[in-house]
Amino acid sequence: MREPGDDRRVRLRRRPIPQRIDREQYAPYHLAVIANVVSSSTSQVYLREFGIGVNDWRVLSHLALEPGCTAQTVSNELGVDKSVVSRSVRTLVDRGLVGVETTPGFRRLYLTDAGVDLHKRVVPVALQRERLLLAGLDDAEVAQLLELLRRVHANLPALAAGDRTPRTHRDSTHDHSTHDHSTHDHSTHDHSTHDHSTHDHSTHDHQESRA
Repeated sequence: MREPGDDRRVRLRRRPIPQRIDREQYAPYHLAVIANVVSSSTSQVYLREFGIGVNDWRVLSHLALEPGCTAQTVSNELGVDKSVVSRSVRTLVDRGLVGVETTPGFRRLYLTDAGVDLHKRVVPVALQRERLLLAGLDDAEVAQLLELLRRVHANLPALAAGDRTPRTHRDSTHDHSTHDHSTHDHSTHDHSTHDHSTHDHSTHDHQESRA
């Protein structure tokens, strides 16, 4: 970082650098963009139609699947920070959509009758949005996609564990035989290239978990 008054010239790289990730072949890029657009657009629709945000819906959807769970459980299942879940829980409790039962050491969450009613109203919209997302895929392709996503989902604990591993250890144990999605450009030319809910409960009711 340059200090104020430092007039040293900084080289601006105006062309793609020779070694870069090919986004079209990089799964995290696709997953991130899809998740971002789905989350943002869903939040807009649900706020307009039902007065709840997408995180509020995710909590409602999870409680429909697992009544009596805690905010920490919801956080773990959704892969979001507990503070995000806690804010949604407060909002839903204030609106009378979720109730809290305090037991020794736990605050268990349940849908109220109003919460169940709202959940029933949101489900058809969630399913319609899923159909829009998966348009062009036949039933077999959808089944294959879901199976592949479940397998990727199963890798998340290993990914999280890797984030906690010191960098030097990761570098020394990295398997260089895995797929290389970087693009090596050795010429002078540019060859650069190209509603389920947010938690997947494959053992639960398929319809109820969609967002």
